[in-house]
Order: sequence, then structure tokens, then C-alpha cells
Amino acid sequence: IGGITSNSANHHHENWRFDTQNNSWARMADLPNIQSQHLAGFSKNGMGYIVSLENSNDVQFLRTWQYDPTQNKWNAVSTSPFTIPFDFLISSALIGDQLTIFTGNSLQIAYDLTSNEWIQKQTPEQFLLVAPVEDRIFAFGRSGIYEITNNTSVRLTYFDINERLAYTNYKFYVR
Repeated sequence: IGGITSNSANHHHENWRFDTQNNSWARMADLPNIQSQHLAGFSKNGMGYIVSLENSNDVQFLRTWQYDPTQNKWNAVSTSPFTIPFDFLISSALIGDQLTIFTGNSLQIAYDLTSNEWIQKQTPEQFLLVAPVEDRIFAFGRSGIYEITNNTSVRLTYFDINERLAYTNYKFYVR
């Protein structure tokens, strides 16, 4: 879905579905004409969602779009009530009905699909990668690994990514 050219001049809004049984691609309804270079995507209850970091008059904000595959149609669902400092989306994780988005400027932004509410928090550092595990998010930053739940952020381990040193008592397994 989407993307831009290398010079950021042309935004692409194409939406494609892959049929695994026939090993073929089908073009679906294109994304609306949004000017976004950074998207976070997920699915919930048979619907597709995109959160886009958009720019209007040099002000950045987040907007949630919902794709209904039965109607082959996109709808704008919600726009964040606050602006985002100029930056980019790093990662996102969906746990339950809450999408948590991490930006490159150490902001943690949560969007609740059920209540349609946005929450903004400051994170301890810039996270490079996040991984949802059951009801928690593990966030990998420049100086450690953090466990994030609804109200807390706890550093589990410390390391200096610049020196490529790592120490941890925690092991992560994919089940």
C-alpha cells in the first residue's frame, strides 16, 4: 500500500490484494490522495487500517483510515487532536483495540479503536523497533529494551548500541 518515489515528489496510493490460492495480485480501491510518507498499517475484525502522518501547511498530524474489503472503500475514521513535531513514524503495535505508535522524536501516541480517543505520552528514548507480545509491547531503543504496558515503561536491560555492546538476562522467543 502506498509509498513515494526516491525524490519524495510522487506519492503512490495503490492498494493491492494478494490471492494465495491463485498466486495473483488484484488492484483494490486506492488510498485517498493523502500526502504522507509514513504509514502504519494493521487489521482488526476483518477491516484494514492505515494511520498516516500527514502534513498540512507545515503542521503534522496523524489520521486513521479504515478500509472495508466488502465495499472496497476507504473512510477517514479519526484525526489526532494534537500536532506532531516534524519527524517520522518508527513503529506501531496493536494490542486489543489500542494501536500504539512510536515516532522518531520519542513520542508514544495511542489510538483506541473502540472509544476513538487519542493519547500522547513521552517515551524514555527513541525506539527503533517494537514488538507486541500478548498485552505488552517490547521496545528496542538505542540504550536498552523496554517493556511497555498501558501506564508504564520499564527498562529491562541496558546496552550502548553505538559500541555494539549488549547485556541482558531476558530472552525472547517466538511461539
